[in-house]
Amino acid sequence: MKNISIIAFVLIAACFLPAAGMAKGVTNDNTILVAHHYYPPYYNKRGEGLAAELFRAAFGKSGISVEFRSVPIGRPLSLLLNKEVDAISPGRLSIPDALKESTISVDVFNVLLTWVYFEPNFTTREPPSLGSLLDFKVGLLNQSPWHELHKAQGLNLFGITYPEQGIKMLRNSRIDVYESTVLSGLFLTGNLFAKDAHKFKYITREPAAVGLSFLNSTARQRSLAQAFTQGLNRIISSGKYMQIVEGYWGKGNVPNEALPDAVKTHGSAAFDADRFLSETRDFNGKILK
Repeated sequence: MKNISIIAFVLIAACFLPAAGMAKGVTNDNTILVAHHYYPPYYNKRGEGLAAELFRAAFGKSGISVEFRSVPIGRPLSLLLNKEVDAISPGRLSIPDALKESTISVDVFNVLLTWVYFEPNFTTREPPSLGSLLDFKVGLLNQSPWHELHKAQGLNLFGITYPEQGIKMLRNSRIDVYESTVLSGLFLTGNLFAKDAHKFKYITREPAAVGLSFLNSTARQRSLAQAFTQGLNRIISSGKYMQIVEGYWGKGNVPNEALPDAVKTHGSAAFDADRFLSETRDFNGKILK
């Protein structure tokens, strides 16, 4: 009788162990866990936003649901390597060169990198520009992928804990310039300082590809990457992709450079920032109809 009880306990316990190759935090083949850092309006702490919506739509084509885990900016990679999550975003930006061959990265959209400054702070001196940042106090998210690059450039860096803090520090003259993306910067300035949003200026840099990265070490991970890629192609073909993206940028107001090549022709060559700021949005940054 005692042996039967032990066997029963082992069988019950086994039911709660993750299958081989599955992330420790996932207990269902039809549900995956994605780690990301807080960066509105792409993703917030509740797993909502532009990126989250695109990921769910693409995986949904294969009947896979997505759960999100919001963690500090430098944490997703360690969670992926420890197989505590199935995938991480922002994708290839999180992957060092030494790990690129052992991971699969699927690009979904581009973020338009930018330096943001508050124009009223420069009434008596020249504002920053791409070639003249050395004499300014530069706000940068802690553990940003570009931290080492900017440090090597000799910039006077100030650590920022979360995106809203960077915008507030600009407004209060605690920093001179803040590294952001066009979409995030416009959303946050409009949300935090609606009356002064047009006074924040943007020095646009290069676009950077964002998406999901998976481990290349198990059949499950490779099949998830394949399912995601196929689903992404399907929502692009159906028009669902542009519908989601325009829900955050605005109808006919998505910059070409923010889009992958497959849908770049659906973008706009002339982005209208004033129109963007005039839109009424929900808490996640999505335009209310």
